[in-house]
Amino acid sequence: MSRTAAPRRAAAVLALTALLAACGGGGRNGYTSPNAGNGGRGKDGSQASLPPPSAKDLAADANRFKGLAARDVTAALGDPNYLRRENPAEVWQYYGHDCVLDLFLYDENGTKRVSFVDLRSRVVGQPANAQCLSDLLAGKRGQPVS
Repeated sequence: MSRTAAPRRAAAVLALTALLAACGGGGRNGYTSPNAGNGGRGKDGSQASLPPPSAKDLAADANRFKGLAARDVTAALGDPNYLRRENPAEVWQYYGHDCVLDLFLYDENGTKRVSFVDLRSRVVGQPANAQCLSDLLAGKRGQPVS
């Protein structure tokens, strides 16, 4: 090996390490699991679950539902007003007084997780009212969509 090959190899390893570290940022919803260093597994080898965002965090941004397991969604919102199965997805709809929250869940290693979120106004062309999501999280529901 030449004298210049060793420093080049060391520089390449350092660059690759830095690149991998940059790619390994925060987990779902900006949260990094305390078990992130061991493949997301608990000390007993079981899959570690991340704590779901608080109701305040969810109310601030509907996209925080992304990545949540179905059980976490029902813990936060209860059962959906309407559930539609469109293989391979399930679409869960929650009706607020002024909005509709659509959550699209897909199977991920045996657990249904939210992959896409749409919070929309009941009035076509109007933006969703931010208070409506807070109301949904507080258990205040609206009538079915007609």
